[in-house]
Amino acid sequence: GLLPANGGLVPGKVFVVDTTTSTLVDSIAVGVGAQGIAITGGFAYVANRVNWTVSIINLTTKAATTVDVGNRPIGVAVSADGNNVYVTNPSDDLFNPGTVSVISTATKAVVATVATGIGNQPRMMASWAQP
Repeated sequence: GLLPANGGLVPGKVFVVDTTTSTLVDSIAVGVGAQGIAITGGFAYVANRVNWTVSIINLTTKAATTVDVGNRPIGVAVSADGNNVYVTNPSDDLFNPGTVSVISTATKAVVATVATGIGNQPRMMASWAQP
């Protein structure tokens, strides 16, 4: 299993845990203020709240890259078809809209940014397959 460790104002880490033995196996450096995490297609997507980025970790090589997203990302969810990752970016104040960044899992790039409206502070997100 993977567990993001919020490092506050120091670089964060994702801890790799053997879920059978509850033993720490490894750690992977990510951005500052690691928050939400989602896994799909052999990659983990970690929201870095302080850097305004998402770390994308290749779970085979454990190499991480980053992509810029909106203001203070927190929540991360994968679309039901696995083609996109959604990242919630709450605004710093009530007078600016929060956003949701859409990252393509194929290109590992932000393909859209959706404003949620002034005063809206998106924090968490979930997705599921529709019947």
